[in-house]
Formats: sequence, structure tokens, C-alpha cells
Amino acid sequence: MGDTQPASTKVIGIGMQKGGVGKTTNAVHLAVALARQGRRCLLWDLDENCGATKLLKVDVAGKATTAEVLAGDARPLDAVMRGETVPGLGEGADFLPAGRTLAMLDSKLGQEDRFFNANDCLKSPLAVLKANGRYDYVILDTGPSASTSTRGAYMAADYFILSVMAETMGLAGLGDALEDLANVRRPGRNPGLELLGVVVCAMDRRRNLAKGWEEQIGAKLRGKRGEALKFTATIGRFAAVDTAAHLGKTVFDTEPDHPVTEQFRAWAREVEARVAGYERLRSAEKNREVREVAYA
Repeated sequence: MGDTQPASTKVIGIGMQKGGVGKTTNAVHLAVALARQGRRCLLWDLDENCGATKLLKVDVAGKATTAEVLAGDARPLDAVMRGETVPGLGEGADFLPAGRTLAMLDSKLGQEDRFFNANDCLKSPLAVLKANGRYDYVILDTGPSASTSTRGAYMAADYFILSVMAETMGLAGLGDALEDLANVRRPGRNPGLELLGVVVCAMDRRRNLAKGWEEQIGAKLRGKRGEALKFTATIGRFAAVDTAAHLGKTVFDTEPDHPVTEQFRAWAREVEARVAGYERLRSAEKNREVREVAYA
């Protein structure tokens, strides 16, 4: 990948204000795809429904999970499961699972410190992970509702990816998600958050309506610099994805030569290229600001 390799840990949230639009499937497959491309990744389950933990069939009994980390009862690296111990991930893609206690996070945080802003619950753990330098990417799998952990992801991530399906119901939450991103970019929140893109998944190009939705997303969604937001790579609707999930694995293990597996690979390459592009822009903007101050 050469010039697309990140120089430091990048935090990418994946979300949408609606369930059943492929967030967890995409988050898990993105982490594994990046790991198979030589990157060191941490997949972090922030969903109160424990989507990634259930998909990977991880037993959290007796283990520290997301709730304990966000409440300050466990250190993030102590709660991480190495990828080689999770059959569905493999070496290079570690995992921080979620448990049922995540649904009680608000009350836990309120008991600990009534002055603590719960929306900042991810900032300290992510700072620890970034300082450690073990990972190139931390992939945050968020829930469909505006829970504390999901709000925390918006407040602490470097980048966000929205997952949509090319259908009326699948696109229902897109406007709300874009509005939330605009709100979180306000001063004093997370103004540096970039919308990395929108990935269309479970796409069936045999359906004219689906193709029409995909074309509209590509034509209408533009970033703050005018760039196209829809990823070129689109994830198709294939039974192979569901079959892999039933086994607690990804298609990289069950169907390595399947077309959908290559689609996930292509998407991961595109994600890396976009991150690299935004990092170059940020660096250029920072250098320009420094020069302006120097010559002021």
C-alpha cells in the first residue's frame, strides 16, 4: 500500500441512526480486511445490543468489556482480546467486546462522578490506545440509537463512515446521521471529525429501484470540500455473508475467493486511501496556519 499506510492510530466510527443496515457486518469485515492487508487493527464493540460480540460468538463471561472500560473499572488494553484467540478475526485484528452491562453505563457513570460529561467517555480510553501505538486503526462499531457509547464515538473519533442500504427504509436514517455529524463538529465538541464516506451495502443491482438509490447517493452526497462521499466500492447482497456470520466468521475465511470478499477488500483499500488523503490535507492546512502565524 506504500503511501497509504497510516503513521499513527486513526479512529474510525461506523454507524447509522437505524438498525439492520449492515453496520456490524461492515465494521467486522473492515477490521479483518485491513488486518489481512498488513495493518494492526482493534475492533471495538460499542453497541448496547453487542452486535459484533454476538456475530463473532464471543463469550464474555468473566471478562472485562466495553462497559467496564468506559466506566474506568478496567484499562482498555487489559480488556482487549487478541485476534488469534477470536476464530472469526485472526492475527492482526484484536477485539474489545461488549456485554449486557453496557446498557447500564449511564447509571454507572452518574454514580461515579455527577460532574462527568458522559459524552466524553471514550476520550480517555482512546487516548491510552493512541499513546500505546499498538494499532494503526481502531474501528468503532456503534449502535443504532443515540446511546452514551454511540455519542462518545462521535465525540472521540477521527473519522466516521455511514452504512446504508439502497432501499427506502435503509436510507431513512441518513438525514439524521448527517445532522448529528454537523452538530458534533461544532466548536467545543469534535470539530475535526471527518465524514470519511458512505458505504452502500446489501446491494442488489438486479433491482432498478436499488440502482436508482445508489445513483442518487453518489450524485447528491458531497463533503465540505466538494468531494464525493459515496465509496466507489459497494457491498453486494450475498448469502455468503450470512453463512459466515452464522459460523461466527467473516467471508475472508469461509469464501476467500467470493466476489463479496473482493468487494470488502476493495472497500478497505479505498478507506485507507481516503484516510491518507485527509491526513495530507490536514497536514497542509496545519502548515499553512503555522506560516500565517509566522508572517503575521
